[in-house]
Amino acid sequence: MNSAEKIVLRRLKKVFVPANSGDPQLQFVASLAKNLQSIGFTFSPAVLKRLKSWSPEELLEFANSLLPTLLKMVGGDVEYKPMYPNFPQQVMDASDAELYVNAMLHYWGDWTGQRILPQYETDQRLAVELPKNLKILDLASDDEATKLCRSLISANTSLSKSDLSDLRSLLNFHRNDLTAVLPESISFKEIQSVVTGFLIDRAEEPVPFLSKYVRTATDVLRLATEMSDGDTSLAAPTKYKSFSRKQRRVILGLLNNISQPDEDLNRHRGKWIRLAERLHPGEYAKRFSDANESIRKLRNNEKPVTFNSTVESLIRDGDLLGAAKLLCRRPGEFARRLDHLLRDSGDDALEVLEQFGSVAVDVSTPVLLQLIAHFQMRATDRTARRLSDVAAEESLQFFEKAVQKLTQPLSKRKKVKPHLAMRTVFPKGQASKLVRIPLADALVPESIANRVVQMARAILSTRFAELPPLGKCFVSNELKKFAVPFSQRSASKSLRTLARGSRLSLPTGNVVRLFLWWKEGKVRDKKTGRVDLDLSATIFRDDWKYLNHISYTNLKEDKLGCCHSGDITSAPNGASEFVDLDLEKLRIRGARYVVCSIQSFTSHPFCDLPQCYVGWMTRNKPQSGEIFEPATVQDKIDLASDRRVSVPMVIDLKERSMIWADLALKSMPGYQVNIESNLRGLVHYGVGIESMNKPNLFELFSLHAQARGEIVGDASNAEQVFAVDDGVTPFDFELIASGYLS
Repeated sequence: MNSAEKIVLRRLKKVFVPANSGDPQLQFVASLAKNLQSIGFTFSPAVLKRLKSWSPEELLEFANSLLPTLLKMVGGDVEYKPMYPNFPQQVMDASDAELYVNAMLHYWGDWTGQRILPQYETDQRLAVELPKNLKILDLASDDEATKLCRSLISANTSLSKSDLSDLRSLLNFHRNDLTAVLPESISFKEIQSVVTGFLIDRAEEPVPFLSKYVRTATDVLRLATEMSDGDTSLAAPTKYKSFSRKQRRVILGLLNNISQPDEDLNRHRGKWIRLAERLHPGEYAKRFSDANESIRKLRNNEKPVTFNSTVESLIRDGDLLGAAKLLCRRPGEFARRLDHLLRDSGDDALEVLEQFGSVAVDVSTPVLLQLIAHFQMRATDRTARRLSDVAAEESLQFFEKAVQKLTQPLSKRKKVKPHLAMRTVFPKGQASKLVRIPLADALVPESIANRVVQMARAILSTRFAELPPLGKCFVSNELKKFAVPFSQRSASKSLRTLARGSRLSLPTGNVVRLFLWWKEGKVRDKKTGRVDLDLSATIFRDDWKYLNHISYTNLKEDKLGCCHSGDITSAPNGASEFVDLDLEKLRIRGARYVVCSIQSFTSHPFCDLPQCYVGWMTRNKPQSGEIFEPATVQDKIDLASDRRVSVPMVIDLKERSMIWADLALKSMPGYQVNIESNLRGLVHYGVGIESMNKPNLFELFSLHAQARGEIVGDASNAEQVFAVDDGVTPFDFELIASGYLS
């Protein structure tokens, strides 16, 4: 299996199986399929039909490549040795004294450089019941890798680090025929920078070749940032590399060809000054005179009158209508400021809306979808809902302090009111942060808010109607639980790709088992030293009042049916921890939410670990099967943020659903990294992800179905199905991002 085939397998769950004309080898195919089922996968009929004609030698070679890749996908490629080998019953039966002594001996061993774990015989366990819904491996077409590469390039939203890594690998796979995957234009700038960064050293005269993609000074800056392995979202600082003379000529040549770049240069002045130190534009003052002059002005702080400063001046002077007319030049910026203009423009609100309507057709699909969700909320929520309605009284003081700190830069002119309802936002950048900010005090008139929604829907319907017809469509109501995948920039690599805030229905089984595996060692030729991670679950009531928690400080709660597999504080050869949660007992005892979290006790950010991932599985009988059974894994998430606390998921016991969070937060400085010292952050993130208002896939697919076909109420009568487990699903990220967000 080559690199492209492995990417297709991991992302699309499709395998390349060339046709063969050999004699049927049914017994060997059956053996392979049986082994596949034991780790939670099965072949589609199309794959089985092809495999039947393969020789035993070919099947063995295929299995030796396929099975390890699948095991790695679900986290089954490593050995799991929890502190208590007969978990969970062994922990529930143990006395507090036994648990305490074992923990103290283990901690003492780490302090003295020894590996001390309690020694117990491993009991015989009953076989686990395999899940009924196995993950299906379908047949990949010959051009599957090419189509996947095109989809990633054409995505109309940001991609995660793992997505971009896959894109680079696929570009390299197609390096001898790049015309097969490169479009005429690339809509998303960060993806564009990856493509141009790949191309820059692959053409004799790159400037004419790249000019169709690189059109602004910021595009040039992103290209240089990509070449320096920096953050192409430009949210984080970048240490620019020493470019070769050829690369410097290319970058300056691209900048030289851009008309009036001064405003763009000033928008990222600090980055451009640092980059100019590496470009030495003075050496090419005659050849690239315009670029050299623009950088000279920047260094001398000769600031041009910018578009944004003019808009801000008009708003500051109360000329909202004048600001709206100016913003017509930049429809995307107009859309992002629309709420502000409408709520403050008074009697001019209708005219402001008319100005926006004249250019709204040029606003991107993702932004229009966000306008719909935002103004639907504005039209229906006419009163300020108090935060105390969703947070416990004892947690409210933590909320107030945290919100004041988070929102202070956004509210310098008036006192922050943390008791008001909050809006969940995700700041731009690579860190998977969540911020809750107060809602604006002023309301948008209901009639105006409804007109914005109608306008955005009409534009999208017209736009979608130009795409190929879909025929009869079935759109499942379950898709209302899944957010449209915007801003995947900071998303972690996972078994299934989902947008934050999406809700997955929990499969059959009374127990959810969380698992964590990590390893210490070397990262970028630097030893990590001892690494201690802690898996925890914090339990809240319906009003987010703290109920209890399971962690290294509290290994079991009999009444709640929850327990921890034991605190392991180092991982020279890998270490694992588990937490079992009895859903029914938790619900009966008044629990509503469970916030799952991982804390780095030894201060290592997750990105500085060789391996680290978390996941969850379900069981009907907790004591059946091995503690880690690959076939029962529902999701596995690789942790790679630059933070010390991760919140991968939140369980809603009332709705029996898993809320996809994939968030990270910093631990409180000067405190131990545990539940007790991070409680306010966990509550803050839990409320934020549970109550967020984002466009959902039901809205998106319904708009497509209405514009391009006919909606029917029965999936069996549909030519195109949109559902959780059939047709186009929420997990088809590449298809959604490129085919339905365009």
